[in-house]
Amino acid sequence: MQIKVFKPFQIMKLLGFYKQERKKMSKRTLFVGDVHGCYTELKGLLDMANFKPDSERLFFVVDLIN
Repeated sequence: MQIKVFKPFQIMKLLGFYKQERKKMSKRTLFVGDVHGCYTELKGLLDMANFKPDSERLFFVVDLIN
């Protein structure tokens, strides 16, 4: 098995969102994994991160390794 660690900009590039240079990226991007129906905890996490849905991006990632 091979495990590869990606930097956030590399993930964005792989997902096709890397259209501009890193310095010019205007939106903050959050990645959240393993929600498993825990809405209250997710809401608390997004509140702690001061997530702004109108100006930021949110991606959900799932069990990549179990």
